[in-house]
Amino acid sequence: MTRGRPSAVLLFLAHGRGAAVDILHVIFDDLRPDLGAYGRRWARTPHLDALADGGVVFTQAHAAVALCAPSRASFLTGRRPDWNGVIDLWTHHRGADRRAVTLPQALRESEERYLTVSYGKVFHQGQDDPLAWAPQAEFADHHTCRGKRWSPATPPGSPGDPCPGQRPARWNYQDYQLPGLMRGEGGSRFWFERGPDANPNGVNYTDYVIADQARGGLERLAAQPRPWYLAVGFVRPHLPFNSPAPFFDAFPIDAVPPPPRPRPPSHASVLTANSVRVGEGELNARIWKRPDEEGNLVTTYLRKASMAGNFAAAYAAAVSFADAQFGRVMD
Repeated sequence: MTRGRPSAVLLFLAHGRGAAVDILHVIFDDLRPDLGAYGRRWARTPHLDALADGGVVFTQAHAAVALCAPSRASFLTGRRPDWNGVIDLWTHHRGADRRAVTLPQALRESEERYLTVSYGKVFHQGQDDPLAWAPQAEFADHHTCRGKRWSPATPPGSPGDPCPGQRPARWNYQDYQLPGLMRGEGGSRFWFERGPDANPNGVNYTDYVIADQARGGLERLAAQPRPWYLAVGFVRPHLPFNSPAPFFDAFPIDAVPPPPRPRPPSHASVLTANSVRVGEGELNARIWKRPDEEGNLVTTYLRKASMAGNFAAAYAAAVSFADAQFGRVMD
């Protein structure tokens, strides 16, 4: 677990199997250290807090870059972004360095011949790695999109989809949305959404599906003889901060303080400062704007106290929902 604004928080859990250990690697996208384990009194993260109570909490471990692709390429290759060449959202780590060896690849190619499997967002969107994972011939779970590269502009089910029929298995940010409520579709919602009362547990939400996949994968991996590495990448609390009604309602506007720093710190590296600006760009994406709307949504809306409070509360709700899915995996 890390302090600051990580692009992902990493959890490693392992238990022995002879000379090797089985490894469960859990990743949360855009998770700040807004957990009870880090003293955040407003947080409702009982499952991660319980893990922290029995494990090691790192308070000075920082993301290489506060941006998805370079951060993930860094911790999955063990190399800094200025070494591996991935400093943006579009460069694949093998395009930058064909000799790169990723963590799951190293385990797979080791003497122990790990069985390596993943569900959810492990590498950045569309930048998966076929050398990292066991093929279907070794672990047949019908998750045929694993390891494939695809354009983020190609949503599941659209022409050019490299994994037709894999919608339940292929994670997608926008599966959280009720499209009619989003401002870009004529609704009133910005960057967050309260789910319908009829679905209090978030069944079929992206991370609920990922947790189901992980639970099934764990059962099958535990029943076979090889040592294994399972990576589980939850999408939330990445934008949009949508969560089921009970999680959303648990955080009133004044319950969570807004982020203390609206701009990059004065001594941030160029990469980090630019990534923070890119993050602001995500908040200004066309999907959040009405068809005839121009201008900066952050300046117009988010820096107002009422919207900032709503935004912070919605983020805390998304964190709490992600924690609940982690708990389902660990049950």
